[in-house]
Amino acid sequence: MGEVEANELVDAARQYTRLRRRYWQFLLGGLAVLAVLAVLGATLLNALDPQFHPTLRGILICLLALAFLVCWVGSVVAWHSLMRFRCPRCGKRFVLSWSNSWPTAACKHCGLHLG
Repeated sequence: MGEVEANELVDAARQYTRLRRRYWQFLLGGLAVLAVLAVLGATLLNALDPQFHPTLRGILICLLALAFLVCWVGSVVAWHSLMRFRCPRCGKRFVLSWSNSWPTAACKHCGLHLG
């Protein structure tokens, strides 16, 4: 294990933190959109509210479904980026190990902390 220059370490820490933040933003945003979609589906799609125009109801549901799809795809792409991130010290996959692949702030192989 070689030592890492300070600039390289700072850049890697920023990139890894950005990837983790992006993953959580997409994942939690998708869950929030899904919750809104479920509430709207439960209230607007039943016959209890005939005042709401059916076309507007369909457009709203389609927009929320599209937003959920975008968040889901974004979280999958961010997750794969996290899995491909390499440790600046040892060069191995930062998150991937045989026992645990949950993204933490320390390298699973050499223990380098980027948090």
